[in-house]
Amino acid sequence: MKFLFTILLLLLSSSLTIAQKSVLVKANEHFERHEYTAAIENYEKYLQNHNSTKVSIRLAEAYMATKRYPEALESYRLLIKLHPTEGKLLLPYAELLMNQKKYKNARAAYKRYLQMHPEDKKSIRHKMEACSNFESLQSNHLAVRAEQAAFNSEYNDFSPLMMDQQLIWCSSRPHHKQKYLWDNQHFINLFGGEWDPSMNVNGITALPKKINAKTHEGPATYDPENQRLYFTRNADKENAKRHLEIFYTDQTERGWTKPKSMGFHRKGHSEGHPTLSPDGNSMVFTADFKGGLGGTDLYISQRTPYGQWQQPKNLGEAVNSPGDEMFPYWGPDDYLYFSSDFYPGLGGLDLFRVKIMENEYGTIEHLGAPFNSEKDDFGIYLIDASEKNFKGYFSSNRADERGNDDIYHFHKIFIDLNVLVLDKTTEKPIRNSTVGLRNQTKNLDEGTTDQWGEYYAQLSPEEIYRITVDHPEYAAYHEAFNTQNLEDHTTLEKVIYLEQGFTPRLQGTVVSKETDQLLSPAQVSLRNLHTEEEIRLNSPDGNFSFVIDPGTDYILSAKTNGYLTYSEEFYVAENIQQDLIKKLPLERLEQDKILDIENIYYDFDRSNITSQASTTLDKVVIILRDNPDIVIELSSHTDARGTDQYNRKLSAERAKAAMEYISGKGIEPFRMVYKYYGETQPKIPCAPGQDCDEEVHAINRRTEFKIIGF
Repeated sequence: MKFLFTILLLLLSSSLTIAQKSVLVKANEHFERHEYTAAIENYEKYLQNHNSTKVSIRLAEAYMATKRYPEALESYRLLIKLHPTEGKLLLPYAELLMNQKKYKNARAAYKRYLQMHPEDKKSIRHKMEACSNFESLQSNHLAVRAEQAAFNSEYNDFSPLMMDQQLIWCSSRPHHKQKYLWDNQHFINLFGGEWDPSMNVNGITALPKKINAKTHEGPATYDPENQRLYFTRNADKENAKRHLEIFYTDQTERGWTKPKSMGFHRKGHSEGHPTLSPDGNSMVFTADFKGGLGGTDLYISQRTPYGQWQQPKNLGEAVNSPGDEMFPYWGPDDYLYFSSDFYPGLGGLDLFRVKIMENEYGTIEHLGAPFNSEKDDFGIYLIDASEKNFKGYFSSNRADERGNDDIYHFHKIFIDLNVLVLDKTTEKPIRNSTVGLRNQTKNLDEGTTDQWGEYYAQLSPEEIYRITVDHPEYAAYHEAFNTQNLEDHTTLEKVIYLEQGFTPRLQGTVVSKETDQLLSPAQVSLRNLHTEEEIRLNSPDGNFSFVIDPGTDYILSAKTNGYLTYSEEFYVAENIQQDLIKKLPLERLEQDKILDIENIYYDFDRSNITSQASTTLDKVVIILRDNPDIVIELSSHTDARGTDQYNRKLSAERAKAAMEYISGKGIEPFRMVYKYYGETQPKIPCAPGQDCDEEVHAINRRTEFKIIGF
């Protein structure tokens, strides 16, 4: 997980008695010493009787450090509600939204942050891209199934590897009596047991004391030819701040030798997480050396023919990023697997791989599901790298409510789809039928049935698919199905009967409301309100076509960059005999554009939300949900009666009431700002003291909605 590298850097501090100090002083001391569990307890106690933004931020940071993500999310949400223009709060909040799989809200948070801090464009654009493409990132394109390993404990278990006939891994299961006050768990040590082909482990024991010291031992790699184990350790240096170093130890007839440092260490920096190339002559590891591209980068060292390791070199921009790259693994397939928090992913650390060639690297590839999730995913190891028997282990904290890491084992799954298309009346096969196959995000395959009316395809596990069958002489057929919980080498048999007749379609165009010109590209979606099935397509030219079912209600929506999303609900008649034609007019987004929606009007001298006002605000909520990037200003106005000071106060109360209502419907508070103008901007001029009728005053008492960011 992302915090592990940082955790392992820290000095184990001996317990000190903090006597008779204030709760806040105690909390801050614990926080500075990275004793977050104790810091949380004291900060919570302090905030019961005090209000402090600084303390609330520290509490939120402590929640994140101890992986108490729901509490951290709520803490940041409340902070942003109080300080909606404080951009620095949005970054951890967006990260936590991704952690909770709220990708649309996370994208909006990153977008709002970017509006406030355009200098961070490069790193934030990657995050926004990930939030926009989360469904495609969740695809199981490697066609594997993953399950939690049976040998996990209730503590942290991660980063496994094979050492002869043993599987060894990192674990914070009890071994020493001491606990680490960062998260109140035991120190991380190396454990192992006899591996069996069922991917289980027997006879689990801690590695010898020469390897497991009293602090942390971390990810390791093994050289079977030389029987040498390289591993990460919290270096123990007297009177010096501890850092991570890579050590090695040799297995001899008399046991393991005393560990020695690899000599890569640079003062004030750390290195760890070693991995060897298949031939054992190259080592890649993680380090935060000066001059790197990000927080932690991947470095490589070559072994000379004389057995000496050369000074490491940064892998460069082909692999490293401005973020953190860590937990590398050099697979037998000559892919370098690693985790990163920078490249587009699903949240936290995600697993990636890049092909290692003689003098260059290939394209970085996201591993998709089930390797990656909204949480931290890392520490992969392959038992078999072949395409047919692809299997191994990886680590993740996705399933543990406490944020603990677990090891998962995975293996390749083969699922075949056999389709037979028949005439419903004659039951004869229909040749040359067009068969289309897509998952939730894209078209996967299109083919035709052979002379026997058959079509074949291979599917991935745990996916949702949609199949369509078309033939000029028959009504079109479509069906949704999934591959959830199917066993390996399952064959799905589908017999599809086509009837002669008319197939109704919805056809249309996406156009600009202002110019009536086609908008391209455009994203169009059609949701069946009876089955909740949604079909989405990317139209390169603004035209679209869907097969529709008679007697069914649908919601049709369209969007494209620079325009407000358009949506409408419609019903398909039972006796439909012709295609439906629709033109979808999208309204251009413009800075300071007043939303084309009725204003909110108030009773005299009141700020409460009336029934009419709630109807209008519900429409605003829909617009904000459909357009997750826009930020609006709620502009509140009063009539000319009363003093200027009183009217400004009343105006502020009205704007706040409207904002509270919208926020209560699930709209993030950072997407709204309110301004109160009092009587300074009347719809109908009415000077103070002028005898205006009540209708004029009522029109001037209003809240308007203006787009101020997109």
